[in-house]
Amino acid sequence: MANKNPSRALVTPEFRMSYPALVTPKPFMENGRPTGDESYQVEAIFDEAALDHFRIYDEATNGYVEVNLLTVLAQLAKEAWPSDNIKTMFESQKDKHGQPNKGWPVKRGDVIKAQKEAKGKQADHYAGTRVIALNAKTKTKAGEPLQPPTISMVTGDKTFKTFDRLVDTDMAKARAVFSGGNYAFATVGFVAMKVAGVAFIAPYLNGIRYTRSGKSLGGQSDMDRFDGYTGGASDHNPTAGMNDEIPF
Repeated sequence: MANKNPSRALVTPEFRMSYPALVTPKPFMENGRPTGDESYQVEAIFDEAALDHFRIYDEATNGYVEVNLLTVLAQLAKEAWPSDNIKTMFESQKDKHGQPNKGWPVKRGDVIKAQKEAKGKQADHYAGTRVIALNAKTKTKAGEPLQPPTISMVTGDKTFKTFDRLVDTDMAKARAVFSGGNYAFATVGFVAMKVAGVAFIAPYLNGIRYTRSGKSLGGQSDMDRFDGYTGGASDHNPTAGMNDEIPF
């Protein structure tokens, strides 16, 4: 029996930030006009190898273990839609560009690069990457306000500072560090759902932590090499056996 809107809470490895709107929410646009809804958001750009280094809480070991993101998402989708072939289902869903896998949250950077370059934009930093658009809505469907994502920054090997959204100096610092090209990691809730008959696995941003500065996006040099986020490795994989149905 299908589990309605099942979810998974994951900690990402380090990623590069693009188009961050984490201090002030960004309006949703439809046909070039604001819809009245807003969200905090950031485009997370991952090295391909980073997909093996997401972390999930595992009751069997009473701690966080490293897992492959695509495997976890395939398991989540199978829990939501057990009678469907997950790969076939998402491949049949086309986006506005005619690309398959509408509703699947992990996009190929090479596809995004080609789309942007077709519009005359520089997009070398997408080459060979995987991209996830993370967002946190500002209100419920009923209009009730939602808690914004927690924003913080690393201050030492084992220390960090959480920014207070009511303190102007904190927000000034947050604007400086949460900028395109810099690096961060995040806590994300992935939720499986259907909207107007279309399957989605939606990535909701719960919290994000700045880790280090990076080259501004759009520069002449290649994307910095991913250097990972330490800790949490384990031989135990609670999502083994799902590889045959992962949409690529």
